[in-house]
Amino acid sequence: MTASSFNCIPGLPILHSRDMVNWRLVNHAIDRLQPDEHFSSPQHGNGVWAPSIRYKVYLVYAYAGSRAGIKSVLNIAEMNAEGTKTLTAGRIIYDGHALDPTIEGPKCYKRNDWYYIFAPAGGVTTGWQTILRSRNIYGPYERKVVLAQGSTDVNGPHQGAWVTTPAGASAHALSATMTADAWWWSVSSWNKQLQHENEVVLWLSVAAELPLPAVSGTDRDD
Repeated sequence: MTASSFNCIPGLPILHSRDMVNWRLVNHAIDRLQPDEHFSSPQHGNGVWAPSIRYKVYLVYAYAGSRAGIKSVLNIAEMNAEGTKTLTAGRIIYDGHALDPTIEGPKCYKRNDWYYIFAPAGGVTTGWQTILRSRNIYGPYERKVVLAQGSTDVNGPHQGAWVTTPAGASAHALSATMTADAWWWSVSSWNKQLQHENEVVLWLSVAAELPLPAVSGTDRDD
């Protein structure tokens, strides 16, 4: 598993687990951010965002401006076999301006002749999780919102990845949610129609113990 490290160095942490419960930090993928003159001072909100990792496949990362100059659209480009450079300028395969503004952090999978794209939209504060699917990687894509904020004032679901267990079950692992007395790590399961079936969470009480995670309010990130 990996996660955003923003401007922290070393960055792009790599964590390992055999049961999705107990995790161990095993390495960092990068030891510096470039250009040096830009990251020689704190750059809050910049750096490594929404990375994705694949088993037995390359981990690819890049430095770019805000969404490489685009927003609310998903773009795809062909790469060389080594995964070191793009071969085409790419093309837009999904425009989220109408239904999924600020769609970002996409993760693409191919399962049973379908291409699936998991991507959050709507922004971090009140966003939702969208899943797109098509039999052609270039589209057109069917769209479905599978997770949303609901009636709580806690941030809506954001980012996450499709996880398949050794038994063949599918789950969606996404970011931790902090509440007044607990730390929740959400793992949601889906059926073949991409319908949410149940939600399993790991719970860690912080009401009476320190230095466990604590909450400063739903309007803050610290």
